[in-house]
Amino acid sequence: MKGGLHLEVALSGGVVRSAQLRSRRPVSLCRAMVGRPAADVPAAVERLYALCGRSHRIAARFALDAARGRTMTEAARREAVRDLATERVGEHLRSTFTTAAGLGFATTPVEKDALRAALIATRPGAKGAGLASALAVLGLDGAPPAPASWTMRMLDAVGPEADGAGPVDGLSPADDPAVLAGLAGSGLAYAALPHLPLRRPETGPLARSFGTAAPRDRLAARFAEILQAATLLHNDAEEAPKSWIARGTLLDGSGFAAVESPRGRLYHVTAVDTQGRVARFVVLAPTEWNFHPDGPLVHALPGLRLGTGTAAEERIRWLVGLFDPCVAYTLDLTEGADA
Repeated sequence: MKGGLHLEVALSGGVVRSAQLRSRRPVSLCRAMVGRPAADVPAAVERLYALCGRSHRIAARFALDAARGRTMTEAARREAVRDLATERVGEHLRSTFTTAAGLGFATTPVEKDALRAALIATRPGAKGAGLASALAVLGLDGAPPAPASWTMRMLDAVGPEADGAGPVDGLSPADDPAVLAGLAGSGLAYAALPHLPLRRPETGPLARSFGTAAPRDRLAARFAEILQAATLLHNDAEEAPKSWIARGTLLDGSGFAAVESPRGRLYHVTAVDTQGRVARFVVLAPTEWNFHPDGPLVHALPGLRLGTGTAAEERIRWLVGLFDPCVAYTLDLTEGADA
């Protein structure tokens, strides 16, 4: 996808004094689906969204089915859950490795081979073959990771410092009615700047686990989801929470789907005309919550003691990576005198 995020952080005496975030994400891209035959849209959406493409395909499919009055069978739910679980493993590993590699984190040749094998095992149609053994090499086999394992070294590299006071305000399925009301009433305007009264919601692994807001816990939540998703694949998706996929119709007849994508809760709202073509298509992605100009990342930064220079930039990039944007971002870091 085109567009991105721009983060400006001001330091004074090694402490973050302010943070501002601007988004250039073109949420109107989903308008390209309007006028297309509904049957063609899920595959087109998967191609349009480079990250979490399978989640978008699933959300589009179930939203469009709901708009056309079609029911979701148990077989379809299980197939979708398998796709979501497979994508979750792959996206979490890819995001973690990409962030770490960009900051100079050392990965051994054996670990690189295991990462590569895990990513191959999570490609569409791969069905997870060889995934368990690859995860075991990385220390993600369900047992406490060894001190020298990739997993434990990664957790140690992130560090324990808190990234904001107070508990995480997690976006949950209980928020669906309010979010869907906003999308139904304001469409793309709400999708670009979503909000809930007196809230600053975060979505993604940490929000789903209701953990604390320390970087180490953010990464631990991601690793826990890799294990959970791999277990679901092994058990043929029998134990997936129902909240992974919600779908239905709105008062105006539009169909909706809410899907737990790797990066958080993803919403699609659609309408289909009498010729079977898409008349409305609105998408609200997790990045719009986590990287909102008044959202959780911006409010996690002020007050952090990060040091100066390269050290401060690395800590910020770790934190941004753990919030996991689905688009590229730029960072403008300025340093002033001690307060």
